[in-house]
Amino acid sequence: MKTNERKYLEISTAHLKQKTFEGLNAMEPPYTYEYEEGVFISVPAQKETNISDMPKDLRILLQYAWINGIDLIRMDRDADVIDDIPVYDWEKRSE
Repeated sequence: MKTNERKYLEISTAHLKQKTFEGLNAMEPPYTYEYEEGVFISVPAQKETNISDMPKDLRILLQYAWINGIDLIRMDRDADVIDDIPVYDWEKRSE
């Protein structure tokens, strides 16, 4: 029997550079949905996605997802970091 189960990853927003994070959108892959503390990223099918023009930090994250069979990534500012993926410092913004 086939089920409709999917694998989900919760990970810190620090695994993307701030510029990359701010460039994510819902109009082109990987499709995203923003919320106040982060973003959901729908992991595209590997064989249907050309990542060569994507920023390196995003390519690393997608490759990690593909290797681990992950379908959805929840990036949250309060989530844990993963040792196998680079972490980036975000610039502080003045209010």
